[in-house]
Amino acid sequence: MSETNAAAENFQKWTKQILGDKQGRQALGEQTERFWSTEDEFVDDVHDYVEGWCERRHAAAKAAIEFGHLMANGGDQGDVVKAWSNLSVSAMKRFAEDAQGQFSLVQKMALKMAPNGAALAFPMVVAEEEKAAKSTSRAD
Repeated sequence: MSETNAAAENFQKWTKQILGDKQGRQALGEQTERFWSTEDEFVDDVHDYVEGWCERRHAAAKAAIEFGHLMANGGDQGDVVKAWSNLSVSAMKRFAEDAQGQFSLVQKMALKMAPNGAALAFPMVVAEEEKAAKSTSRAD
């Protein structure tokens, strides 16, 4: 048996283990089709997340530089403590915004990959969205 045939045979065994029967392969096919049909939306979502992330990193660098200038120029102790406090608080805020952005990105992707299963995957999020939609329609 050639090395190529052995590799192909091993790949077939592996796919049978992973995908199982016809239903497993069909489900993979459906997920693959759904993934590629939403690829542009994924790219847009990732772009939005990265853009926000970069803005937060820029703000962090600017805040650190300003703090460094204050330290280098011999600001009084009260100003330095206040600046350090502001730098720390803004860093924690950016950290929380990063975490929220990551969660939102994963959530958007999961909802796009399993639109019919969204209520199972994210019941609280779906409930909040439905609640918000109802209150918006009432306001109209």
